[in-house]
Amino acid sequence: MLFNRHTILNTFRYRTNEFSIRSGFPEELYTNKEQLKKRIGYFKHVILKYYNPQVQEKMAIYFCHTHFDFFAVFVACLELRLRITFNLQDTDIDHIIHTLPDKFLERFKKQTKYHYMDLADLDEDVKDVNLEQSNDDIIIEHSLSETWKYVKRSPMLKGTIMHTRYLDNNMIEHFLLPSLFLHRNEVHIALGFFDFKKALGKISTTIHKQGVENIVFSEAHMSHEFLKTYPDIPAKVYSQVNNELRLIDYNVPIDYIHNGVELDLEAMKNFAYKYQVPGRFFFDTVYKQLYFGTMEMHDASVSHIKLKVLNQGLKIMFNKDIKIDKIGHTGVSSEQDALEYFRSI
Repeated sequence: MLFNRHTILNTFRYRTNEFSIRSGFPEELYTNKEQLKKRIGYFKHVILKYYNPQVQEKMAIYFCHTHFDFFAVFVACLELRLRITFNLQDTDIDHIIHTLPDKFLERFKKQTKYHYMDLADLDEDVKDVNLEQSNDDIIIEHSLSETWKYVKRSPMLKGTIMHTRYLDNNMIEHFLLPSLFLHRNEVHIALGFFDFKKALGKISTTIHKQGVENIVFSEAHMSHEFLKTYPDIPAKVYSQVNNELRLIDYNVPIDYIHNGVELDLEAMKNFAYKYQVPGRFFFDTVYKQLYFGTMEMHDASVSHIKLKVLNQGLKIMFNKDIKIDKIGHTGVSSEQDALEYFRSI
């Protein structure tokens, strides 16, 4: 499976909203695949001219606000056979297109970088260049052929979907590619943010006004914060948890099943003290993750050793490889405060 403008689903529809940013052409309420193909051709030409990228160099796409042109830039990079990253901590980068304040890019001295707004509306005689993709091309760390296997595992989201800010590279395989090339979604809507908490109201307003049925956040703590602020939101909320896209639902029956084993947190607490690791286990029933909060503060190397000891003990206790997802200092915090802490790290 090749990922390019021609293999995007013919049913692609994008609907603008009052908070989205579009540049270079008049705003329409709905935009289809043919308009997207034109913008892909435009950005492919512009990237070739101003970046002069070589095949399999890495392009960082650092967009705060996701919008129609974000999809065009993304697919243009695929057609140019570039590796792609959304991760701000990535260091192995050759080129950058972004909507970030300059101070966030000061460490990138040698990379070619342009602000999206400086490229979005140039008077160019667009010339399309055909670079034939190969199944061996790498997008993140997998080849195109391997990537397609991950794409097909993504859960099917039906109806209108809202894209938010892309911060994690795994979201390419888990959500972005499936939404463009596999799932026959009714309409795509996009709205990013620079400050997540300040954007919550805009996100909620757009969901209600445009009848959004599914919304996806790159990070699980964002879903948690959004649902905590707007518990009656009508849309299904998804996030990446344990390297997969998962529905975050506070209304599902609570259980303490982890990796097929029913956890007894009280017995596990006694077991921790037995191994001379004072602290408390917490099980996050929303994200299905197991945490351990230490009573004392430890540096990273000591925490790693204690984590290894506890994981070995859990394996003996349950006769199954049950691993702690996160460890950190919680002291005598309440369960809710501890869960909030672990969801934020």
